[in-house]
Amino acid sequence: MDKFILKLRVNYFGWLVLAVIVLVLFETECCMPGTWAGGEVTETFFLIQTFLILLTICVIPVSLKLLNWKPVRKRIQTAGADCMPVYFRWSALRCALLGLFLILNLLVYYAALEKANALCAVILLLAYLFCWPSANKIKSETEVAE
Repeated sequence: MDKFILKLRVNYFGWLVLAVIVLVLFETECCMPGTWAGGEVTETFFLIQTFLILLTICVIPVSLKLLNWKPVRKRIQTAGADCMPVYFRWSALRCALLGLFLILNLLVYYAALEKANALCAVILLLAYLFCWPSANKIKSETEVAE
């Protein structure tokens, strides 16, 4: 169980490290922040930004509730003693959804310096904190008694 929790935590921190790398690249101006700011904002960029905000609003509850949905819970529980790889896949998917949208919102924020995407990134980061893998959480979500 300890190796499994370690794998989950490495996955968990991997997305956070990628987000920090994006932050460092833009804050140190290795990548130029505000390349789309101040100028003429195109309709395409506005649609991308709006679509990303709407997807973020949808992704947060979906990813937080993912392991409690009946089909997902059934797949985890029907695996029996081999439920840990199945649980890892679903848990990694949850972290990937939140982490990917966190990075996308950071990229769009730094490209246009739009505060709405920064707010979405902060909300995603707060939601991401609820996905912390712990032994008690794994036992309750897989109903495995060790």
